[in-house]
Amino acid sequence: VQTASQEINQNCTYIQNPDFPSAYTETTALTYTIRKCADDVCAVRLDFETFTTAGPTATGEEDGGLCVDSLVVSGTSGLTSPVICGMNTGQHIYMDMGAASTATATVAFTFAGASTTRMWEIKATQIPCAANYRPTSGCLQYHNGITGRFTTFNFANTATQSHLRNQNYNICIRQEQGYCCVQYTVCNDPNSYTLDNTPATMEARKSTRLNSIH
Repeated sequence: VQTASQEINQNCTYIQNPDFPSAYTETTALTYTIRKCADDVCAVRLDFETFTTAGPTATGEEDGGLCVDSLVVSGTSGLTSPVICGMNTGQHIYMDMGAASTATATVAFTFAGASTTRMWEIKATQIPCAANYRPTSGCLQYHNGITGRFTTFNFANTATQSHLRNQNYNICIRQEQGYCCVQYTVCNDPNSYTLDNTPATMEARKSTRLNSIH
């Protein structure tokens, strides 16, 4: 599917920018609506097979992280993803559609300025309510297996690396058979995690500044 006006109601659909694999250089907003392929569907998984949009240009502590282009995914369930932009190939998200047979999910892009690199291909897979691979409601990302790695959105943009603004979402880990806990380790990457403990201006209480978490 490349045109926003085309209805998406299959159990597996690839959403591509117009003229894919060429870049989308227009600034017209595009919204794709995903309708249930069956009444027993409750969620949709979106895999970002290719995803490059204009990310933040400002990286300062006060003005950084604001997306130039934006992607927001929402469901009739009332849940909404944070604003996503930048380089996110290989990332995924889940969205609850809602229990009603008429419930939908919406994939909405907005753009600011022309771009010669803006491109996306998103695999949309509908998830039955009773599927054992469906995450708990409210999980934006869901990982399984006994090892893995997760990163913030736009982490792959090493040229202008910036933590996106207002990223409040849940990353869920499925319990594997025979395991009872999860150990988290900072990856061996210079951008994996940074903490600035330079004393901030004292107001009502002492504090430290968290510059970015990737």
